Amino acid sequence: MIIFYWGKEMRKDKFADFIKKNFTLIMIGAAALACLLLLADTFKGNEQVDEKIVDPENTYAVTAKNELKSILEKIEGVGTCEIMITFEGGFENNYAQDISEEKTEYTVVGGETVLISKKTPEIAGVLVVCRGGDKSSVKNEVTDIVSRLFGIDKIKISVSKLR
Repeated sequence: MIIFYWGKEMRKDKFADFIKKNFTLIMIGAAALACLLLLADTFKGNEQVDEKIVDPENTYAVTAKNELKSILEKIEGVGTCEIMITFEGGFENNYAQDISEEKTEYTVVGGETVLISKKTPEIAGVLVVCRGGDKSSVKNEVTDIVSRLFGIDKIKISVSKLR
């Protein structure tokens, strides 16, 4: 029987001798490969865990941006657009509390604290870059819409032309 080894022909008996002479190196290589595969699987597992973590602030920002983009692109003259929204502060959660003379405790119902209200971060500014951003009518319409949607002053909104 003939075995090919790195482009060379080798007989079965020579192959067995090669294995015996280099057994230690082959085992070290196999162990290193096994360690690399285990590490790769470990890192892959961490990525999957990270994907399950939901950041409510990021979700809020992405949703606001995507919905605004979707609406604005439907308006005649606006065309394709890119949106950037900046925020001040973060989420503020107000929970129900039981207040006594000795201490204050959160109200718990069914194993969960009772959320009374949730305040979203304030929008500091909005940038809209769109195909029709060089036309004053489009700028005015987009500025009015964004101002009303987010309840912010028009001075916090900028509309520019997309290249």
